[in-house]
Amino acid sequence: KFERPDDAEVVIAVKSLYVDKLKPFGRIILKRLREMLHASATAHERAKGHNKITTTLDSVPLIDPKYLRKVCQSCKELRVEPEDGKEYSVTLIGSPKVFVDLCSPVDTYCPEMW
Repeated sequence: KFERPDDAEVVIAVKSLYVDKLKPFGRIILKRLREMLHASATAHERAKGHNKITTTLDSVPLIDPKYLRKVCQSCKELRVEPEDGKEYSVTLIGSPKVFVDLCSPVDTYCPEMW
């Protein structure tokens, strides 16, 4: 059974990727939504007083990728842009696109960071 996030959940996921400076590719949004579901399920278990958390990331339902793309395309806050192959990215309308290029050989962080 696939999980079907609503517009608000998808926008929250995209905004969280912006905070992390990660370009919101469809596959990355899918992963972030599952992370959010896992965090919610874990919080629910804790709220019930369970000492041992049984929810794992693998136990969280998958997100329907086709449904996610349709949600992104219909959301007024988001713009869907085609990428290589079947991949797509999603941007927040009116927000600057400042993402880390994971493939770049240039390290913009000072050596002390590492």
